[in-house]
Amino acid sequence: MIKRLDVKFVLTLVITSVVPILASLYLVTEAVQTSLGVGLNRDIANSLSQSVKIYKDYIEEIKSGHDRFMSALEDSARLQYACQAQDERQIKQVLRTFIRATQIKEISVTLSTGPLLVQYPMDDSRYRSVTRSIPLTHPFCRHIEVVFGVNREITANFKQAAHSTETYDALYRAPRDYLTQRVIMIYAIFLGLIVIISVWQGVFWTRRLTRRLHTLNLATKDVTHGNLDVRVDPGGQDEVAELINSFNTMVDEIESTRARIQYLQKISTWQEIARRLAHEIKNPLTPIQLAAQQLKNKYDANDPRFGRLLDQSVDIIEEEVHTLKRLVTDFSSFAKLPQISPIPMDVGEFLRDCESTLEIVAEKQDLTLLFEFPEPGLIVSLDSMMMKRVVDNLIRNAAEAMAGADVSHPSVVVRVEELAQTDEVAIRFEDNGPGVLPEHHPSLFEPYFTTKEEGTGLGLAISKKIVLEHNGVIWIDDRQTDGACFVVQLPLVKDKKKLK
Repeated sequence: MIKRLDVKFVLTLVITSVVPILASLYLVTEAVQTSLGVGLNRDIANSLSQSVKIYKDYIEEIKSGHDRFMSALEDSARLQYACQAQDERQIKQVLRTFIRATQIKEISVTLSTGPLLVQYPMDDSRYRSVTRSIPLTHPFCRHIEVVFGVNREITANFKQAAHSTETYDALYRAPRDYLTQRVIMIYAIFLGLIVIISVWQGVFWTRRLTRRLHTLNLATKDVTHGNLDVRVDPGGQDEVAELINSFNTMVDEIESTRARIQYLQKISTWQEIARRLAHEIKNPLTPIQLAAQQLKNKYDANDPRFGRLLDQSVDIIEEEVHTLKRLVTDFSSFAKLPQISPIPMDVGEFLRDCESTLEIVAEKQDLTLLFEFPEPGLIVSLDSMMMKRVVDNLIRNAAEAMAGADVSHPSVVVRVEELAQTDEVAIRFEDNGPGVLPEHHPSLFEPYFTTKEEGTGLGLAISKKIVLEHNGVIWIDDRQTDGACFVVQLPLVKDKKKLK
C-alpha cells in the first residue's frame, strides 16, 4: 500500500507540474508571436536607420566645420603677418582669438625657434580629442596642429544607434519561426530546470513522508500482534508527527491499561486462592486448638516430665494456631476487598483527614510525621476509606522499616506535586530510613513478597490494587538516595460538572 502511495504522490507531482508548463508554453508562444508581429516592422526599422543617418550627417557636419576652421586659420592674414614679423607674442594673440571662436582644446604652432602652444581648458570627461594638422609655407611658421573637442555623447549615441539598428535589422530579416523557437526553447529550458528541481524536492519530501507512514504502518501491525514495546520517532513537527505522537501515546496507554488489567487479574487470582486457603485452613484450626486444650485439661499430673512436655506442646500448638488464625484473617481480608466507590475530593482535605487518623500511629512508633498540604483546588476522584488504607499501609511500612534499622530520628514527609503536563497529582511518601534494595524493586508489589520476619506481603499488593482501581499508579522512586520514596499518582478531575 505504501508503494502505491509513493506512485500516487509522484504522479500527482508530475501532473501538477507538466500541465501548467504545457499551458504556459502555449501562452508564451502566442505572446512571442504577437510581440514579434507588433515589435518587428518596417516602419521601426526605417526610423532607426533614419536616426543613424541623422547622427552620421551631424558628425560629418562637425568634420566639415573642422575643415573650414583649418582653412580659415591657414588663410588668416593676421597670422601670416605675425609669422612674417616673427613675433611670437603676436602669433599667440592671433591663436587666442581663434581658440575662442569654436570648441578647441589647444592650438600648437611649430616655429623655427620651437613650438608655441595655446590651450583652452575643457572637461575631458565630456569631450574627446580630435587632432587636425596642416603644414605652413612660411619659413618661421612651419606647421600648425589643432586639437578639437567633440562631445562624447554624440559619438556614443551614434555608436549605440548604429548597433541597435543593426541588431533590429537582423531580427527583422530573420524568420519569425526561428525567433519564436529560440525564445520558447530558452523559456522551456528554464521551466524544465525549475520543474526538475521542484519534482526532485517533492519526491524527496514525499519519500520522507511515506517512509514515516510506512514505519507507522509496521508499528501498528506490531501492536496488533501484541508488541507494545514499539515506538515511532516523529521525525519532525508537522501533522504526521502529531499523528505519530498520538500513536505513541495510544500505545503507552494500551501498555499501561494492559499492565493494570494483568495485575488486577493476577490479584483476583490470588484473592481466590487466599479465599480458598482461608476456608481450608480455618476449619481445622478450632478442633486442633480444642483438642490440645482437652489434652492439657485431662492430664492428671502423675508424670511431671510428661506434664512439662505436654504444657510445652500445647503452648506451641496454641501459638501456631494463633499465627495461622492471623494468617487466615489476612487472607480473608485480602480476599474480601470491597469495590471502590470514588467521589471527587480535594487532595488537601483528604490528607488532613489522614493526618488526624495517623497521629496515634506516629506516637506509638516515635515517628515524626509531616504533611505538606497543597493549595486548594487539586481535585481527584477517590474512595476515601480505601485510599486511607493505602496511606496507612505506606506510613506503617516506613515506620516498621526504620524501627528495624534502628534509625535515631525516624520521619516521614508526605508532599503533593501537581503534574500539569499529564493532568495528574503525585502524592510522595519520603522517609529517612535505610531505603529499599534495588534488587527488591521489581517484586515489591507482588502478593506475598515481604522482607519482614513476620508478615504476609499483602500490604503493598493491596495498595497497588486500590490505586489501579482509581486509574492511578503507585511506584517507588529509585532516584531517591536518602531513604525510600513511594509515589501515588492519580488523575486530576478537570470536568467541573463532576464536582456538582
